[in-house]
Amino acid sequence: MLAGVKVATVAAFAVAGMLVPVDGRLTAPAGAPAAPSVFSPAVAAATLSVSFAYLGWSTGADIAGEVRDPGRNVPRAMLRAIGIVFLLYVGVNLAFLRAIDPAAMTDGAGGPMQAIGSVAAGILFGPSVGTAMTALIAFLLFSTVVSTVIAGARILESMATARELPAWIGERSARGVPTRAMTILAAAGLGSLAIGSLGQILDLLTVLVNAFSAMSVAAVIVLRRTMPNAPRPFRVPLYPITPLLYMALAGWTIVAGAIAGGVRALVASAVTVVLLLALRPLVAARRVTT
Repeated sequence: MLAGVKVATVAAFAVAGMLVPVDGRLTAPAGAPAAPSVFSPAVAAATLSVSFAYLGWSTGADIAGEVRDPGRNVPRAMLRAIGIVFLLYVGVNLAFLRAIDPAAMTDGAGGPMQAIGSVAAGILFGPSVGTAMTALIAFLLFSTVVSTVIAGARILESMATARELPAWIGERSARGVPTRAMTILAAAGLGSLAIGSLGQILDLLTVLVNAFSAMSVAAVIVLRRTMPNAPRPFRVPLYPITPLLYMALAGWTIVAGAIAGGVRALVASAVTVVLLLALRPLVAARRVTT
């Protein structure tokens, strides 16, 4: 239900934002710096932020065990979800462009404009709507957190079933809900707020997701070589061009984003990967002895 409300709200904003008349478009002051080139570190850093809008594209695979005919329905769900997000994202940005000149989408110090959704809503629909937009965006983010906890709990449950985590984590309630896994994820999410601001957490998250997504895509090439005869209900179109292009773009955004000022997120991501690799032998040893 929350997902439906979110999609409907974003779609309504995009459609209304492209239809209402705009009296005073926000423009950049005289002497504002020119827009960066397409291949600049600033654009790469922005691309990392854009990727946050598509983070749920793989969620269908997380719950594949509870989907009928997953080989057929999971790829379709992924493609449809990506298509819907693409349309919503483009529509919202077209509405932003009607209200704000691209050169004015900064905070004055060269960084991104803060609360751009509220600013655009205030220009398009009036100050009162712009003020309410901040609360609405917070609600939409909350719905994203809820869906992430629900899907992520299935991952913890599967890991517990495979004895990669303590078995009690994967136990379900009488209603068939992995309550313990969901509680752990919710507590971890709340605890992450002590690490830094929401912006810092999102910077770390987007770098981590791009890094792990690139490794997941690389696994497609590895499995094609090591298990050529394995059953594949869905085959990647234009293989190997598609995975190689994805890995190249992911690598570019991560490296260029770090050059643009995301070194802290890059270092934190590297530390996270090292810790996971260090814990893997311990998990494997425990699985052998139990």
